[in-house]
Amino acid sequence: MNNLKNMYEMQKLEQENRGDETRSPYINELIKLVKRIKENNATQEELVENVNTLTEMFDGLKQVADYLKATQPPSDDFETNYARLQELLSLCKDTLPEFELYYEDGNEEHLDIPLENIKKYVAEIFEITDAFQNVEQNQKVYAGSIEINELLRIGYGYCDGIYELVPFIERVDVAAETINKSYTQMKVLAEQPADTKALEKNMPEILKVLEEINEAISKVKEFTSAEGKDKDGIRKNLEIIEKGAKRISEIQAEIAEEIAKIEEEKTMRVCPWCGAKTSIYEKNCQKCNKLLPPPPEGPVAEKSSLNVVATEGGVSGQGASANNGQRIITPNVGKMYKAALALAQGESTPEEFGKMIEWYGGLTDKAKADFESITEPEDMSAEERQLFNEAYELFRDGVYIAIDGLNELQAYFADNDLSHISNGMNLLIDSGEKMYMLESMGDIISKRIEAGGAPINPDGTPYKEEEPAEEAPVQDPGLA
Repeated sequence: MNNLKNMYEMQKLEQENRGDETRSPYINELIKLVKRIKENNATQEELVENVNTLTEMFDGLKQVADYLKATQPPSDDFETNYARLQELLSLCKDTLPEFELYYEDGNEEHLDIPLENIKKYVAEIFEITDAFQNVEQNQKVYAGSIEINELLRIGYGYCDGIYELVPFIERVDVAAETINKSYTQMKVLAEQPADTKALEKNMPEILKVLEEINEAISKVKEFTSAEGKDKDGIRKNLEIIEKGAKRISEIQAEIAEEIAKIEEEKTMRVCPWCGAKTSIYEKNCQKCNKLLPPPPEGPVAEKSSLNVVATEGGVSGQGASANNGQRIITPNVGKMYKAALALAQGESTPEEFGKMIEWYGGLTDKAKADFESITEPEDMSAEERQLFNEAYELFRDGVYIAIDGLNELQAYFADNDLSHISNGMNLLIDSGEKMYMLESMGDIISKRIEAGGAPINPDGTPYKEEEPAEEAPVQDPGLA
């Protein structure tokens, strides 16, 4: 599991902002339960259930640690830290029964002492796991796909005598399943019209490379199942797999670049005054500075979105329409997408992606503060109140969907599962769409209120039937 070097500090700051005492949500729930017990707001049955859950969790973590030990990159301190980790997990489990003694004599020390001990043990557990993650983070990245990268990392390590055969065989099986699935999906996609010229041009090579990777994995399986393990043969086929994975990533980058250009072009419109192209997010032409008419209303042609898709090569920028309709990729969401793509393709570090999350989090925090300061104006007409409520809901949804998206992106650092990147980015796209819609309502709301609820033109003059009734966006609410 890769991790940011400053993840501990970031999580600690988040804990302080939320009032959490530890980095473990399970222990934080225990802390809340103990507080409720002292306030006579919790039952003994709740405590017993919580203790049983934590007991199973610590047993499970010991098994996970044993499993990961076989593939942990070698380091001077590993054995010492690993032994201490197992000891701490046992201490946590052995401490839990003391909580139930509270219901025998009512002595709150049976709650306070074990709770403080567990908090101390858990803090040290996170320090050790951070150390493990930092070591693994510095390992060479062979492929954007977790499954293929692990196959290569453990496979080369096996050839070098670092890792045992069993964990390597497990990675071979997982990689084989991943490539077979990817190949099947790409064959289906190849029978459909391509979203981009780059995809159409490269589809035959994609299928060929996947076939070569699949064949190399099959040969690796043969070598590992044979009585005499031919490590030279294994290494040769691992190199074929590595070369193929690299080529897939290059093709994906080419496709993503074309999609980005297409999407950027779709966010431009021609100024009716000077003919220059200006972003649809701008109120005024960036060349002549004249007020632009509002974007056309009603349905528009469907376009591809910058959905982030986890595939065998990492994160793909291949276009996909959400809900069979148009999706708007706002500039700041576009920056997050490029950062996510670079991370999955091994072109940037988790630390760099963490900084992008932190940057976007700052925009979200500001938007959240602005939202929480909103007060409803008095003496509004029915139309004004309807407009206000629509804007309020857009703002609320935009902010809190963005928060959910950032939390999902952060979850990637816990297990390295690319689905968190995919899900998180799609949530940020949803949030950006809400904010863009809010932008488009900004002037309409204020000017209609000024006009007593009567429809108006973009320049503030009374509405005439042949003229547009909606104003262009006035300001960037931040998250867009």
